[in-house]
Amino acid sequence: MVVRSAILALLCSLALGFATETGSLAYRAHELYATGHYADAMNLLKKGLESSAKEADVQGESRILLDMAQVQFHAYEFTSAEELLALVREKYLNTQARLAQLRLRMLLAEYQGKFDVSRALFLDQRPLWSDEKAQDQERGLVILEGAVANAAPGGDQAKVDPWLKEATDLLDDEAPGVLLLARAKIADQHKNVSEAKELYSKSLTYAQKSQRSWTSGQILLRLGFLAQGEGNKDEAADNLLRATKLYLELELDRPFLVAAKAYLALVPDDSIISHEVMLAKMRLHDPK
Repeated sequence: MVVRSAILALLCSLALGFATETGSLAYRAHELYATGHYADAMNLLKKGLESSAKEADVQGESRILLDMAQVQFHAYEFTSAEELLALVREKYLNTQARLAQLRLRMLLAEYQGKFDVSRALFLDQRPLWSDEKAQDQERGLVILEGAVANAAPGGDQAKVDPWLKEATDLLDDEAPGVLLLARAKIADQHKNVSEAKELYSKSLTYAQKSQRSWTSGQILLRLGFLAQGEGNKDEAADNLLRATKLYLELELDRPFLVAAKAYLALVPDDSIISHEVMLAKMRLHDPK
């Protein structure tokens, strides 16, 4: 439920370098999808992939594929994202990019409910994220995801707080919204609903201020489901409708359908949203 910060986008652009067309296109695409302009970002990334072939830039190609996978992840096109990641030639990635790839793989598993897979990825790559020579922000973000994965049933609960503290120290208060969201997910996994709702609400404020629309939608979705679990229909419907409208604006059909179907289960007579659901299904060729 987390997107990359502007700091990570800048680090990526520095790694790729502005001297190449591929690097320039990748940086511009980062700026676009970080603020919710997914179609434009994907068009630039496709051009970047063509450019990397012309420049024989294998490192650039791998980073472009990684970015394309990130966009597909946000679109809930999980299979496509995994296929793109399988094409990445990891040996051409620097440490920062490898950490970003690991985090994306963990998030893909998490959002499909495969916390055991996320934990296995995390533990298998311990030498990577425990390397103190690596960049602190990237290490912190990966360890944060490791804490979330282990907070789920079957995880090593004793390691959750130590990893959360380690990630917090590495991020050094430079990503307060990301930290709050991770803490919210952990409270959520532990069934501490009131704490989770409070932390989600605080992290939503940061996501909105930094224009991280996709993350805002994810938080609103979860707040809606938690309110629904408490039997608060009005609160649930409000949050789910906000998420629905947000993803409709972002033109992300699959996340939109998740939010809209949950909302319509509570407010079935909303003809406008029902019509938009029909259109989204037509675009996706989804009869369900």
